[in-house]
Amino acid sequence: MKTCFVLLGLLVCRVLDAADTPADQLSASAVTNNTAPQSPPTPAGIPLIKTNFAGYGIIPVPPWHPGPFKKVTFQRVEIPQDSGPYPYPLLSGTQAWADADADVRVASTQIPRTWLDRATTWQIFLSAVKNPYFPVMFAGIEGSRADAYDAAMHSAELSILADVEATPDFGSNALRFLESLNITNMNSLLCSVSDKEPCRMHYEVVCDMAGRDAALNTMDQASRQRLFRLAVWDAAYSATSAPIDAIVSADVRLMYAIYNKPESFRGSFPPRVTLPALTAQETYFLNMGFMPRELIPSVSAAKNALGLDSRP
Repeated sequence: MKTCFVLLGLLVCRVLDAADTPADQLSASAVTNNTAPQSPPTPAGIPLIKTNFAGYGIIPVPPWHPGPFKKVTFQRVEIPQDSGPYPYPLLSGTQAWADADADVRVASTQIPRTWLDRATTWQIFLSAVKNPYFPVMFAGIEGSRADAYDAAMHSAELSILADVEATPDFGSNALRFLESLNITNMNSLLCSVSDKEPCRMHYEVVCDMAGRDAALNTMDQASRQRLFRLAVWDAAYSATSAPIDAIVSADVRLMYAIYNKPESFRGSFPPRVTLPALTAQETYFLNMGFMPRELIPSVSAAKNALGLDSRP
């Protein structure tokens, strides 16, 4: 059973009893008139919150567009270095975005190489997060979060992700971004295009970015330890204070991405910090964005073993 209401122009549905809800009702792509992709059975436990992303004017995605596109010319952008992310000429949720066809929207996401060549790595990272397609990367996706990210990185819309992964401090910038967030405020946002701050959809993607080998390999051991502690705290907080599957599962995926690395790579943890080996079903659920409830006690135990009394 689920109840829906409209807030800030978005249809928000809360699943009251996940175990009794047909899986096809849990897919974000069900908001379109197309047949929703087959979703996995939902594990009993945390109630799910699914948002209608149609307000972004971007759904349905995927498939991503490989191009080519008709030539579209935008005004040349010149901004000083270190001043922030690339100022995309079209923003989702605006009338200009609504009036533009697919070619124009995609063309508006292409950042000139001259801008990228003089931007800092932090600017490039923020430019990826600010990309209009970034927060809906996992919306209506069939397959794992990792598969969705790889597909997006090779798309015309989100080719900026490849530039981010090529930077020498990819992991440090992902950690910097996650540490800068106010998780309480973030969990309260509904991911409307009118939000000025990053919302949980941005957070989920950046968690997965931080857990990629391309990110972890650019970090020193101390930073990997900080990232693990942050993921544990956020998972424990979100599992109890704002039980949203997408957030909690992203944190737990990040925890395991670090925990399963050799100790020589990730550093040692206190003796009582142990995570159970995942079953095939638990791995599947996590990779699909669902949080198996039986893992929550292990998250809480890890938080206590690390002595975390506040967000690192």
